[in-house]
Amino acid sequence: MENKSDRKILFMQIIGIILVVIGHSGPIDRSKWQFTFDFIYSFHMPLFFFISGILFYTSVVEKNRFELTYLIKNKAVKLLIPYFIITLIAFIPKIMLSKLAARPIEGLSLQTVVNALFIPANNPIVFFWFLPVIFFIFIYFQILLRFYKKLDKNRATLIIVIISTAIFIITRVYKVDIKFLEIGKTFYYQWYFMLGIVFSVYRNKGISPLSCGHFPFTRGNVCKSPLLKRGRFRGGFCFIIVTISLITLILLNLYYRNLILTSLIGIIFITSASYIPKMEELTKYSVLKNIGKYSYQIYLLSWFPQVFYRIIFYDKNMGQIPLVISMILSTAISLIVPVIIAVSVQKINKKWLKNIIG
Repeated sequence: MENKSDRKILFMQIIGIILVVIGHSGPIDRSKWQFTFDFIYSFHMPLFFFISGILFYTSVVEKNRFELTYLIKNKAVKLLIPYFIITLIAFIPKIMLSKLAARPIEGLSLQTVVNALFIPANNPIVFFWFLPVIFFIFIYFQILLRFYKKLDKNRATLIIVIISTAIFIITRVYKVDIKFLEIGKTFYYQWYFMLGIVFSVYRNKGISPLSCGHFPFTRGNVCKSPLLKRGRFRGGFCFIIVTISLITLILLNLYYRNLILTSLIGIIFITSASYIPKMEELTKYSVLKNIGKYSYQIYLLSWFPQVFYRIIFYDKNMGQIPLVISMILSTAISLIVPVIIAVSVQKINKKWLKNIIG
């Protein structure tokens, strides 16, 4: 049975994948909804890496799984096989509907396919860059997390924070940008992954700032007020953080759109929302629970219904559906269709099919 911490993470996964799908939905011309997409894009992928860091820590350190060979094999099957196979499958509708595509393919050749596979910016599913990037980040942190076998958690966490932050700063200053499998992006997004690890180190001990306990790398309790120790006041405190972070996000996107700053505020926004009392109870509803459970499959497969929906209802404007309704429908279809496929694949129980969709 899931505990409250598990449901909080599931809640964050649900919100994260819904934001991703909304961000990928909509017509090619987004001028009427530009702020909405800017708002989502200002933090949704760092949030995904943050959540991945939490899940990685709980599956590696908390279960003492430090075998590098096993992880490489496991993550290659889960991430790289879907990346290469689904990319190749995506060429079929991409070529057939090339005249209607947002990024048309001018003729198919071996060079086109190789470029798409190894330069994710040329991939038919452009947001697939996430898959090789998270693969390299997993390997990188699998090596770093060995500090937890040799040192106490506080020292190991501090070392990882220093190394990760140093790489983040240096590669940003020198503008390191390696396009091959988007290795350059690993240096940027590994920092948010690290924040997820740090958060998971302390959250189960009541040491998270949100849970009103000890602050990382310090001694003693930083929450002196007895009011904040009570559930309802802690919930109110989190609600205030959610409100402030949401307002801050809106203002930053309107007047000062620094992506590092908006990413951090966005992570605080969603994480704080998960700590509002009873919020995690929403994950008990089967629809939302399935969205969280199959969030990876939604990420892998949502492009296909999105493309067909965009061509039929946006570009051809069939039915004269208002844009806001059309976006809701596009998002719903892009969430539901992959879940149906994932459930069907589980029932068929064929290993090769499961490998394709993660």
